Amino acid sequence: EIVGAVTSAIDSNIQAENIKKDVTILGVTGTLENRFVMTDDIKFRGSTFTTLPQQIANADFSQVTDLSGLFEGCENLISVPQLNISNVENLGGMFEGCSNLEEVSLFDTSSATSMGNMFSYCSSLEEIPQFNTSNVETMFYMFAECSSLVTIPVLDTSNVTNFDGAFAYCPNLSNESLNNILEMCINATNFTLSKTLQYLGLSQEQTEICETLSNYQDFIDAGWTTGY
Repeated sequence: EIVGAVTSAIDSNIQAENIKKDVTILGVTGTLENRFVMTDDIKFRGSTFTTLPQQIANADFSQVTDLSGLFEGCENLISVPQLNISNVENLGGMFEGCSNLEEVSLFDTSSATSMGNMFSYCSSLEEIPQFNTSNVETMFYMFAECSSLVTIPVLDTSNVTNFDGAFAYCPNLSNESLNNILEMCINATNFTLSKTLQYLGLSQEQTEICETLSNYQDFIDAGWTTGY
């Protein structure tokens, strides 16, 4: 009876989706398909899926360091689930041109050094998660043409050297997000190019709002100007 009880306990914790397909363990037959292994040269540019196929969502990204342009031009893509991309260094253009993208999960981007054009032309995206950007050096045009974007958190810009046009044509940014952008400028101590909001892509109207915000004086003290 003791053996039977142990066996029953084991059976109840065995899940078919964790066992290789057609393999039977203690009466449970597996359904797990072989994992799709991502490599640096795989791209899904222009694919028509609205959500990621399960094979891609559950893919093994451990061998990948470059996901640049991975979903570029996937105009029908609406949402992206959590992906394990903790080893990826280049995220440049990953979602560029995904005009119907509404939601992205908080990925582990701790290894990323490049996010240039990552979300450019994502015209349906309204909010950006608090990505780990502590190692990111390039953010050029990262959110350019995100015409619905309202919310941007304070991203770590301590290593950013290229900020060109990061917020170009983002007309709906909230005042809080504009203040967060000022904070990002203040913290971008390695940035030595044109230190103006115009260079970052903000409109003259947006810069006038920035002049009324709490971080503006610290922004000026850090050597920045509006550029207008």
